[in-house]
Amino acid sequence: MRSNSISVVITSFNQQSYLKEAIESVLNQTLTPEEIIICDDASSDGSQNLIGNYKKQNPKLIKTIFHHRNKGIAKNRSSGIKKASANLISWLDGDDRYKRSKLEVESDRLCSDENIEWVYSQVDLIDERGNKIGERYKNPPEGFIFDQVVAMIGRAPRNPLIRHSTLRKIGLFTNSMSLYEDFDFILRLSKSCRVAYCPQSTVEYRIHSKGLHNRSEEEHIRNVKRIYENLVDLICDYPDERKKKIKTDFVKTVQALYGGGVEFKEIKTKRTFSNFFTKI
Repeated sequence: MRSNSISVVITSFNQQSYLKEAIESVLNQTLTPEEIIICDDASSDGSQNLIGNYKKQNPKLIKTIFHHRNKGIAKNRSSGIKKASANLISWLDGDDRYKRSKLEVESDRLCSDENIEWVYSQVDLIDERGNKIGERYKNPPEGFIFDQVVAMIGRAPRNPLIRHSTLRKIGLFTNSMSLYEDFDFILRLSKSCRVAYCPQSTVEYRIHSKGLHNRSEEEHIRNVKRIYENLVDLICDYPDERKKKIKTDFVKTVQALYGGGVEFKEIKTKRTFSNFFTKI
């Protein structure tokens, strides 16, 4: 196995219209991954047949996990990561795409410095048809970035490439979260693990009418509150002044992005949650 061998986990749930593009984008990488693990979360739109066909065409490269009952994005993604065997791991949602050099660019950067435990790159925002409509990051941080990430909900690093040993150290996704599980994970990751940033765009994140941002207001509020509770636990050993700043930064970001209307322990917001749907 190569020192920079890579497992890519693709999550699938009723995304057949985009799933082919997602799978092809990983198959066409300039650096071929050691394995592609496609985890389907009980789709009912024919996605499993599509995945099965790719498995037949690439039996040595593609592994599949078919859940009989819907488990949610956190459990679905974690099921693939648990099956991964390579030294480096990344993932992709079934409605997004990698650019061709994603794995090569990020693995070269990650393997160039043993003190770096994960790496992320610029992300292009695309519409339903795949046309670029923007970019995700402005002035993205590097190094130990926990304090900055706290204020990056909705635009935090996504689709990182991570050392397998680091995942074993920090754990996987919070199973009880149906939204923002990736942000909750990045908070834990960034607290203790040094990161590098590649300015080249290597991922395309699709904004479309069936995306997670269209979930109910109550579900968004419930998950944002859960993030805040987990954040408080993460910083319990910090000095009081730093804890206060981190909590305030998080709540201010929620106010700015989503409007407010959410009460946190010790800190309250004042506005409605309606702005979320146009700002995510």
